Amino acid sequence: MRQVVVRWLFIIPALLFANWLIMILIGCLSSLCHAGDKYFCSVYCYTGITLLSVTLLFVLYLLFRKRTIK
Repeated sequence: MRQVVVRWLFIIPALLFANWLIMILIGCLSSLCHAGDKYFCSVYCYTGITLLSVTLLFVLYLLFRKRTIK
């Protein structure tokens, strides 16, 4: 039970913070390369959606994986 609480309180917010930092980095680099509105309304949005989807799948894996007893 304690491991689940640790996952909810530390790992999930850390993953979301990492996603936020990655999106900021991509956005800043894109802006420096003079990316236009078309880029930010298409590729950038799809990148964010994909990144959050992968994070959600990873969180679900962490929560529901089978625990083996050794």
